[in-house]
Amino acid sequence: MRRVLLVFLAPLALCLLGGCQSQVPMAASYEMTFQQKMQAAEHWRVLARDIVAQVGQRAAPYGYDIAIEREGATTVFATAFDDMLVTEFVQSGFVVRETAQPGSLLLRYKTQLVTHAPGRDVRPPIGTFAALGGGIIALHAALDNTLSVGNINVLTGVTAGALELGSGSIAQVTDTEFIVTTSLLSDSMYVARYTDIY
Repeated sequence: MRRVLLVFLAPLALCLLGGCQSQVPMAASYEMTFQQKMQAAEHWRVLARDIVAQVGQRAAPYGYDIAIEREGATTVFATAFDDMLVTEFVQSGFVVRETAQPGSLLLRYKTQLVTHAPGRDVRPPIGTFAALGGGIIALHAALDNTLSVGNINVLTGVTAGALELGSGSIAQVTDTEFIVTTSLLSDSMYVARYTDIY
């Protein structure tokens, strides 16, 4: 009897002891969010306008006298972006200087390119919705034992087609992300700081 009891209790004791062990957190995905995709130089200008708008909201107590300083290497993007920032600041009424003057604002920015492993697609493969729609129509026809075009078949077919076409509007995930960090300083004091990811 003791042996039989021991045979049943030993695994139970091991399970209980194992349950007391610390566990590694289970991997979970984040909730879906959206991120702008930079695909053209026009998008760089949109970023410049956004930065100028953010700075404009914080600049009032410090005045609209500003200099722009880039951290990091000179790249095609950096050269174009410098010019776009100057243009957008001037058009927004700022006095833009080559170097910061005492009492003026300094906008310092840096960029970072982050490279990921390829194959991070989030869009359903082409044909997914059409296949699902066709499967639903076929199942409905089999259950009804008919191949008539009822309301559900038409609705399912149209919905699947619309989803198939509409899903193409989802941007493909690239292997790179672009981080732009901008800092607004007044006499070495941070007034504002922004990080944008594309």
